[in-house]
Amino acid sequence: MKKFLLSLAMAITAIGASAQNTYNVRAGGAVLNEYAAFTIMAQANISLNNYGTWTFSPAVQLATNVDETAAMLHANMGSRTRIGNNCLFVPKVGVAGGYFSLYDYDEAFLVGPSIDLALELKHFVIGLTGFYSINQTLGEGNGYCNIPLVSLTLGYTF
Repeated sequence: MKKFLLSLAMAITAIGASAQNTYNVRAGGAVLNEYAAFTIMAQANISLNNYGTWTFSPAVQLATNVDETAAMLHANMGSRTRIGNNCLFVPKVGVAGGYFSLYDYDEAFLVGPSIDLALELKHFVIGLTGFYSINQTLGEGNGYCNIPLVSLTLGYTF
């Protein structure tokens, strides 16, 4: 039984080591609708195969300036491109959805296209993330509005 458990543990470790999955945590500034906000983001880059460059990148993002909040879930696909020694450019596109609450606006669930442009330098990552809602929320005095979110973040890859 010990040999079986040890063999299983070694197999799981080998599969995990060859998968080339990376994770990053980022923080920075954002423009939420038309207001400046602080944002944090956690993202996983899951390789689709061992030898290819394509990745699936789910992410969770929270943007707030105390009274106004947006919590987004991104599901992006992209490709890793080596542009130098220990330097990768990873453009990704996909969809995002989430909760939105702003002082002058009704609370809403938003969904729309998402883009993430990441530059990975060794263990650091710089990311530009954009989102634009295809559905609208009612703004006080503004009528119905689509909500954009653009953020610039700096983080660590592990």
